[in-house]
Amino acid sequence: MHYRLLIITILVVLGLIPFAALGERDVRVGVYDNPPLSIVNEDGTVSGLNVDILKEIAVKEKWRLSFVTGTLEEGLKHLSDGDIDILASLAYSPERAERFDISTVTIVVNWGQIYAAREGMLQSFLDLDGKRVAVVKGNIQYSGLRELLRDFGVSPRYVEVDSFKKVFELLQKNQVDAGVVGRFFGMLYDERYGVVATPIVFNPIELRYGFHKGVNADLISAIDQDMTAMKADRNSIYHKALEQYLQVAAKGGVPRWVKWLIGIAGGLLAVFFALSGLLRREVRRRTEDLQKECEVRLRTEDALAASEQKYRELVESANSIILKLDTGGVITFANDYAEEFFQLDTEEIIGRHIVGTLLPETESSGRDLAEMIATIMTHPERHLVNENECLRKDGSRLWISWANRPLFDDNGTLIGILSVGQDITDRRLYEQQLVYQANHDILTGLPNRNLLADRLQQAMAMYDRHPCFLGLILLDIDNFKVINDTLGHGAGDLLLIAFADRLHTMLRKSDTLARLSGDEFVILPADLQESQAAAVLAEKVLSAMAAPFRVNDRELYVTVSIGIVGYPADGGNIELLLQHAEATMYEAKRDGKNAFRFFTGELNQQMHDRLSLETKLHRALEQEEFLLHYQPQVDLQSNTITGMEALIRWKGSDGVIIPPGDFIPALEESGLIVPVGEWVLETACKQAKQWIDEMEKPFIMSVNISARQFQRSEIVTLVAEILQETGLPAECLRLELTESLLMIDSETALDKLHQLKHLGVSLSIDDFGTGYSSLSYLKKLPISELKIDRAFVTNIPSDSSDTVLVNTIISMAQCLNLHVVAEGVETEEQRTFLAQQQCPTYQGFLFSRPLPVEQFTTLLKENQPVG
Repeated sequence: MHYRLLIITILVVLGLIPFAALGERDVRVGVYDNPPLSIVNEDGTVSGLNVDILKEIAVKEKWRLSFVTGTLEEGLKHLSDGDIDILASLAYSPERAERFDISTVTIVVNWGQIYAAREGMLQSFLDLDGKRVAVVKGNIQYSGLRELLRDFGVSPRYVEVDSFKKVFELLQKNQVDAGVVGRFFGMLYDERYGVVATPIVFNPIELRYGFHKGVNADLISAIDQDMTAMKADRNSIYHKALEQYLQVAAKGGVPRWVKWLIGIAGGLLAVFFALSGLLRREVRRRTEDLQKECEVRLRTEDALAASEQKYRELVESANSIILKLDTGGVITFANDYAEEFFQLDTEEIIGRHIVGTLLPETESSGRDLAEMIATIMTHPERHLVNENECLRKDGSRLWISWANRPLFDDNGTLIGILSVGQDITDRRLYEQQLVYQANHDILTGLPNRNLLADRLQQAMAMYDRHPCFLGLILLDIDNFKVINDTLGHGAGDLLLIAFADRLHTMLRKSDTLARLSGDEFVILPADLQESQAAAVLAEKVLSAMAAPFRVNDRELYVTVSIGIVGYPADGGNIELLLQHAEATMYEAKRDGKNAFRFFTGELNQQMHDRLSLETKLHRALEQEEFLLHYQPQVDLQSNTITGMEALIRWKGSDGVIIPPGDFIPALEESGLIVPVGEWVLETACKQAKQWIDEMEKPFIMSVNISARQFQRSEIVTLVAEILQETGLPAECLRLELTESLLMIDSETALDKLHQLKHLGVSLSIDDFGTGYSSLSYLKKLPISELKIDRAFVTNIPSDSSDTVLVNTIISMAQCLNLHVVAEGVETEEQRTFLAQQQCPTYQGFLFSRPLPVEQFTTLLKENQPVG
């Protein structure tokens, strides 16, 4: 009997020798700086919650860890290439689970949070549009935010960095407007960097350990087992690390089995080394160890029972909805909070199917549940997060976010699902509000351009399946700017609301009425059979506008101009349809307003020609194809040149000079008149300064200012800067403005004229007599010159009416002490008549056509008086 026991002991000890003889396993661990989860210190050492836990597991499993530091992006590449075995912190996502193996047990749950440089700067996702947002390359919060903002149509400018610290550093230096970090990092470091948390949170994620795909099943198994034990042991390194790095109080668990297993192994090794002469003593010690093991097992079972009780107490006291479902969707457990939240008794929830009890009995509810159950059964390693609209007993509806994980029996068979829910109703309502605001006009409540585009896209898809007439009707209120300028923008807004309401009453529910911008509206009718039906609807709109609108105790009469297009004949996509509809509407305005027009091939050709011309004009500006000709302004008595007018010409790539009438309107419509006008002003001033210096005589350079140039707020500053840069005396520059231009927004125009006058620049009204200014208004203007339009000069002195008009203008100018220039003088008879009427200056072909710089310089030298 003693010999048999001795042999068994020897065999046991010898059986342990191979395990004792095994050396430590080398494990390469990737660590990127992500405080407090993983910290790369300045001396190259690493620490942090995830690292400390892994170090503890390594001690137990006899792993020799070597750490490879770098950025998150580098860590992901190392893990993918197999250069490391473990990445110390990896946020779980289905996409990453396809690239890497990921541990099953979650370390902590984190989420993304937006931080700003100052409080109140950002309140919602919409505030991020166009902002500079710092993000960490490769971080899952970065990709989650991009996807979320893309759904809202928000487009920030992302600034990619390598770590959360650099995100806060950029915020601290005001180099970005916002930054994305994990909530743990933000909680610990926001005060240090002086940044503030915004209300914008998103993308809850589970942090685990990541492994190179398909080669480290033993590492994953060991970490999952040890993590499960650590979470259950309140005295484990897991809970101590939570307290140290996150200030999270450790919660109850179960004791570990490690210490006594190590003690047994050590005792048996000692037996082996002292076997000679001590076998009997070691056998007795082994017996005592076995007795102690039994005691430990009993204590462990008691501890497990106590832990289970504490766990049940924790579940029952949690402020979260906790449910257990079987694999068919029947509720097998609900905590007290769940019953209270849904206002149900135990018998009303336990044993009932979740659909019809908590989820509404709809097709989508059943489909979503079936998909979740199928996913968990086929991929039990996944922890699914989903959101559902749920029902209370009183019929009220709430939104719940569920975190779902599988439940297994002792044999590893899937037996159900554990679901933990949080009430997110307020968040969903806020998101719905954001979606509404992103798709509706704030003033009128109508669909905006985004929603119109979506409905038009659906209508186009329907047309492709069932062709009929698909029309788009664009309306613009005639002379709306006059109402805004006269009565104020408040009255204008009230008119827009009333206008939208009136249109609504005459449309069907299936029709879409949208506000594009300003006073532009669009009607997308449903089920029109032919274009004539769109014309009937347009006539109906025009008739509806006949009745006045009541705004602030005023009756306002408005008309509209309407453009009608059809898909696909007038455009195969949304932008083209809207573009052609707008062009057609403007055609109706040009034809007298209060009318509708259909898009035509002729109009389409005009648009193409205009687009081609605008393209050539852009190229002409870039390639410096514009040039100036100068026409002299001549004293009628001495017939000497006193000044000149700068006139733009366009020399095309073929060398042909293009007259201004062929391209000036296109410059105006495209907005190119602003940079081109600035070039004209600067070039003319430089040339005038050169002539004055050469001739040692002052001349006045006249330069035309377009309506768009004059309406820009910086016109006064621009003139002052050009005068300073060129050195031209201000009294040698005369700006010519049209009569009609000065009547637009008259108070603002008058203020700018006085500022220009204060610079010393003289001002002239060009083409006088063609506008509608009154004599009383003319007296208010700080002008010094009137230019009689060539249309009145052409027929003098033969046409009596033009003769009287010209004589009247000259007499009025003399009374107002204004200088007069007659344009378009081509005959000696015209010059003689003007001299008789004491017109001081004339300009026209009689003396000279507009000339290029070289020829005009020669003319100027020849015209100088002798002596």
